[in-house]
Amino acid sequence: MRSIISTIILTAMSIMLVGQNDERPSQDYAEYGLNTTSLISKMIPFGSNDIPYGPFGFSYKRFNNNRGFLLTLGANIDSNQDDFIDDSFLNLAIGFEKRRDAGEHWTWYQNYQMILSGGSLNIDQDQPLDPFGRDSDDAYFGIGFGLGAEYRINPHVAIGTEAVLLFDFIDDFSLVTIPPLGIFIKFRT
Repeated sequence: MRSIISTIILTAMSIMLVGQNDERPSQDYAEYGLNTTSLISKMIPFGSNDIPYGPFGFSYKRFNNNRGFLLTLGANIDSNQDDFIDDSFLNLAIGFEKRRDAGEHWTWYQNYQMILSGGSLNIDQDQPLDPFGRDSDDAYFGIGFGLGAEYRINPHVAIGTEAVLLFDFIDDFSLVTIPPLGIFIKFRT
């Protein structure tokens, strides 16, 4: 049921993005993002110690005329031997992104990315890594379509989040919804 609702929301957001105009002047810039969900959940407890924060912890984006290259990374390498197999993951996404302004401070964007994940995607419905292949996924490889929004605090700092629909090609074809779990602080140079 979650995936149906998420698909409907992603479709509606993409339709809204088509009607927006590019208002930002032509410029080249880089943007660095850091997933701060874990930090925020420590300051404002949401009722759980184990809040999933999504597959990626760091993002780098390079733009020209509101179109750009993106690279995102995420990793959790736990040195505790008991939890190492269950909690470890390494995720990478490479792709391109297009942005559109939706007001003075708001920006909507969509991206297409190739996603490679080993271990888990760090989301609620994800299964932990099982190196012996007992009914759990231990890798994802596919094409992702992402929709996101950000609020620009000033010309150099923004807060944003993103949802991704992943078409996974490992073993059998599957569709994985990555909800907007991570809250990213973004710095523009």
